[in-house]
Amino acid sequence: MSTTSSGDGGGRSRAARGENWFLRRPELPRNELERVRSILQLVARLTGWDCAPLSITPLDAHTAEMSLAAAQDAITERLAAGVEQTGGQAHAELIAALTRLCQIRISLRDAMLAQRTSTLADVRNTLSRLRDLSTVQDLITRAPAEVEKLGFGRALLSQIQNSRWVARSAYVRGDPDLAALMVKAGSTDPVLLDQQVLETDMVHRRQPILIRDAQANPQVHPLLKIVTGSRSYVAAPIVSMSSVIGFMHADAYTDRRHVDTLDREAIGLFMEGLGYAIERAVFADRMLALRDQLCTYTAGISDLMASFTADDMSLKPAGAPAEPVPVIGTNVLVRAIEDVVDSPLTRREIEVLRHMADGATNARIATRLMVSEGTVKVHVKHILRKLGATNRAEAVSRYLNTMQRRRPEPASSFGKKSLWNN
Repeated sequence: MSTTSSGDGGGRSRAARGENWFLRRPELPRNELERVRSILQLVARLTGWDCAPLSITPLDAHTAEMSLAAAQDAITERLAAGVEQTGGQAHAELIAALTRLCQIRISLRDAMLAQRTSTLADVRNTLSRLRDLSTVQDLITRAPAEVEKLGFGRALLSQIQNSRWVARSAYVRGDPDLAALMVKAGSTDPVLLDQQVLETDMVHRRQPILIRDAQANPQVHPLLKIVTGSRSYVAAPIVSMSSVIGFMHADAYTDRRHVDTLDREAIGLFMEGLGYAIERAVFADRMLALRDQLCTYTAGISDLMASFTADDMSLKPAGAPAEPVPVIGTNVLVRAIEDVVDSPLTRREIEVLRHMADGATNARIATRLMVSEGTVKVHVKHILRKLGATNRAEAVSRYLNTMQRRRPEPASSFGKKSLWNN
């Protein structure tokens, strides 16, 4: 196995000396593991079966399951010989051992199922910690460290650029220098995604992969293979907007543990959630950009309309006498604008005019109508232009005079009163 002196962590040195590795941490209770060892010793005594797993320390759940299956086959084969060959007493002991072994296998599978459920819960909790991150850059930087909560000691996040695999961020428990070296190794000379690398299959199938013997596999990234010394690893694609945009690689080298199918499933679910988080961040960035563009666009229209109305008002002969502005009451204006059929103003402009009659500023009118102050400014300019007025008070006066000339007087006060009462 290739090793390097630069950035070489203690885990790699121990592995080079040939110390035992296991598939997954022995998370089973001690009494459960003792039951497994006890039944394996009994089967070995009754059948002469060579129980090699008894020498493994610690005995992990997956090895225990495979050992129990082999022990069950040994008992079944011995029982098939018949009572005549095994003897009545030995036959009964074999049947009792088989019954006990089956019960232990059921208990072990229940424990493994609980472990699987716990792993899936870890994926959910890990993704929830990424929920507060709002930018793609934050997600890319944080994600490798978060996969440690799923049982991995090292992780590398990469991006696909022009059909090439480029490393972006990494995490190594207790060894940030090695993490930086991994990023450098995966980005200095990006690998082309062709049939020569395993990651190409992830692009096509969009499924996580499990590589069991990384050092002997010629399709593993050659430089990363040397730098990391990884024995086995899992990887999953990052899918966003229906496209594979990158990968996440992870292993448990720092724990001297081989990854397994449960690790592959965990990293796959995590990367699926990360892809959705990236999509959300991209959409949020785009919405903010569109909002800024819209604000710029509307501000430009307001300025353009303001310039048009200013040009129209400048056509009025200089020195023309201003019309007298009578003092008016708001109640009179309210009655005058009730009928807008023949009005030269729009309904919104009439609303603005009514507030102008109250002496409200543009800012105050904007607050009342729940629009921007710039919009109110445009409405005011339109009103002045349509009414040929030079200021706000003159506009109110001219509109009142126009509407009073167009509105006929009511026949009698009695008729008006009965109309409102109907």
